[in-house]
Parts: sequence; C-alpha cells; structure tokens
Amino acid sequence: MFFAERDRDKAPEIDDVSMDGWDGYAASRRRITQGRLNAKVRNAVVLTGDVHRSWANAVKVDYKDPASPVVARSWAAPPSGPSATVRDRPWTRLWPRTLI
Repeated sequence: MFFAERDRDKAPEIDDVSMDGWDGYAASRRRITQGRLNAKVRNAVVLTGDVHRSWANAVKVDYKDPASPVVARSWAAPPSGPSATVRDRPWTRLWPRTLI
C-alpha cells in the first residue's frame, strides 16, 4: 500500500492514480496528514509494504500545489515472506522448493 500520491501521468490536468491504495482514499489521507501537522509531529515517517517494489516518496497535504511543503517521508517495501514472488526475490530459484 503506497501512502503518498502516485500519479502516473505527468500532465497536471490528468489524475492517473490507482484506486487500490491510499489514492482511492485521498480525503482520508489528507485528514491523516493534516492531523500530523496540527499535532506538530516532526520527522514523520510512513512505512508501508506489499507493492512488490521499493519506493521512497515525499508526503504532502496537497499534491496539486507544487509549493505544498513536504510534511513526512514515505517508504514502501516489497513483501519479504513466503508469498513473495520469484521476480521479487530471484535468488529463491536456487533454493529447494521446500524452503520457499
């Protein structure tokens, strides 16, 4: 689950976001992020996973405003358990099947 907005189209008038994550809950994400600001939380970090890639991103209150300040950092990590795919962990091809 990716917390920061992940707009796949660079055109400012087009929002090409995934509805299978926080992009589908933009108002909730905005309330959480604004709550951090209101509480004066410093150096906030959002840790998430299960996106089958590693990502680092800036968390903003308003992603449409280029001047919107970065209020937290977000890191997303791939799965690390037995459900991870060979593409995520290519070295698993070398292990006996019973160890995967």
